[in-house]
Amino acid sequence: MKKKRLPSLTTLSKLDDPLLDMEVLIDRLVSTKSESRYLEWKLNPPIGPEVTLRAKYRMVKAVISFANTDGGFILFGVKSNGEWSGLDQADLKHVDPSKITEIVNGCVFPDIPYLNYAEFEYKNEVYAVLHVPPSPLMPHVTTKPIVEMKPNGFKSIILQKFAVYCRQGGKSDLASPSQHHKIIANRTDILKSELLNRIKEVPIPIPVAVRSKAAKGIGSTLKVARITDDLSAPAVRLTRSKDDASGIFLHEELYDGLFEEINIVLDANDLIAERRNDFLLDEKVYYRVYAERQNVAGEEKRVSLLLHTAIHEFYAPHLYWFTKVTPAVLAQILCESLGDVKHRFMYLVIRFATLLGQEISDWLYAGLERKWRRNNQKPEYFWAFQKIRNRTGVSDVRLLAAGTTQTATILLPDESTVKINELLREPDYAAKYLSEICFQIFKGEKKYKSLARELDIFAYGNQLISKSNDVAKAISDLNKQSK
Repeated sequence: MKKKRLPSLTTLSKLDDPLLDMEVLIDRLVSTKSESRYLEWKLNPPIGPEVTLRAKYRMVKAVISFANTDGGFILFGVKSNGEWSGLDQADLKHVDPSKITEIVNGCVFPDIPYLNYAEFEYKNEVYAVLHVPPSPLMPHVTTKPIVEMKPNGFKSIILQKFAVYCRQGGKSDLASPSQHHKIIANRTDILKSELLNRIKEVPIPIPVAVRSKAAKGIGSTLKVARITDDLSAPAVRLTRSKDDASGIFLHEELYDGLFEEINIVLDANDLIAERRNDFLLDEKVYYRVYAERQNVAGEEKRVSLLLHTAIHEFYAPHLYWFTKVTPAVLAQILCESLGDVKHRFMYLVIRFATLLGQEISDWLYAGLERKWRRNNQKPEYFWAFQKIRNRTGVSDVRLLAAGTTQTATILLPDESTVKINELLREPDYAAKYLSEICFQIFKGEKKYKSLARELDIFAYGNQLISKSNDVAKAISDLNKQSK
């Protein structure tokens, strides 16, 4: 009879729990003759009175590496040359799977969700295997250094702090640039699949007595979105007529871990960046964060990081972050912009200054004039700024910043249109459309980026206008300090 072909370690490592079929796993482990991307051998168990600091945390390093790559197995009781020598029962009595998890998660952020551990017999010897699934929460970043002191007084670093480890061949090492890119791509794909908004449709029976002739075609139920289970909540009437409506009816049922996931991504970025003002995740992730911007948790430092990223790297909507930082931070951004006047982010700075009113617009324009006074070939944004300032008869600075008129319309992704004057009256409409469009960009629709920046102005322009006096004072204070 032909022997059944064994699944590869690649396949087994990606299963939720390959230890459920130990016979198949043992056959595969025995037939594997070298360490690899999916397998590491350890002679001794990871816990016990005789276990060295190096042995314990090299195991931790391997676990983190497998979790950040494609999963894998650590097999205990095998020598470095591949000889299966087995473990003593006396050594194994100290090994507790929960302690292994505790040791590993004491060194990384976020925690590795779960590990699978089993002990088994092979040719009258006892062995142990630890399975590390590929983690949906990657990247896992080390949070503390592990250092071993050598007899000669030198330090040997076992784990670096704020490091991302991956599997490279048969070794656990610092992630390469390509591996960083793959981790970010995987994380983005997971966010795409797990953080989708889901609308719950609740069928509500319509009493026969209240059905009208117009309702005959809609069947026996009317589908509405449920926003609460509170029976004491006031009743509302839904209408498609904008003339009859007094507000916007919105309902979203969200994946339970949505906001936690977004903040975990930002926390991981904080660790990877190691105090640098860098957003190391990609542009799509930024747009996903901005789609749920009101749920971002953290101090002003995090908001400043997102703001800096949007302006300097992604040329993306960002005005919501402006509403969450102090006037001093806004003044600092404006002053710093005069030191890098060749970059395209100046278009965003010009819109920002326009929203803050005439005094700040005059200050920025005067600064740019000084910069380009001796240069006949001024950049395009300079003439764009001049055109904005030369427009007359416009009472709302949001129209100036967006370069549009009150009677213009915006074409939305669903082919419907919305009038600019409606967005001026109802910024909440603009914020709603902005979130929807940022989510579309996250899913790959890059063509909506300019529309997102325009809606950003109508969603948050008014809130910036209210900060203009404080920002002007902060600019004055910075100028005095620099003299």
